[in-house]
Amino acid sequence: MNIGDIVIVSFPFTNLVSFKARPAVVIAETPDEYKDVLVSLITSVVPPQLNSLQIRLLTNETNNLKVDSVIKVYRIATIENDKISNRKTK
Repeated sequence: MNIGDIVIVSFPFTNLVSFKARPAVVIAETPDEYKDVLVSLITSVVPPQLNSLQIRLLTNETNNLKVDSVIKVYRIATIENDKISNRKTK
């Protein structure tokens, strides 16, 4: 797994009790002994005006997204490698 890969993860809600399978982008990896990655949430809800903590992703062959989306830079989670169910990019 590499920084910039788009993956499907069980992303936690802010209550840390519920989870939902969501696309996310890998933003950092921890040392191997921790086997964790830091990811930032991706949503298909694209607001008319992005703020400074949102990055637009247009669909293309590299990211394999179904629709144009937005990375929510402020929605970050640490996820164990084995909780990543699908890798969308190389």
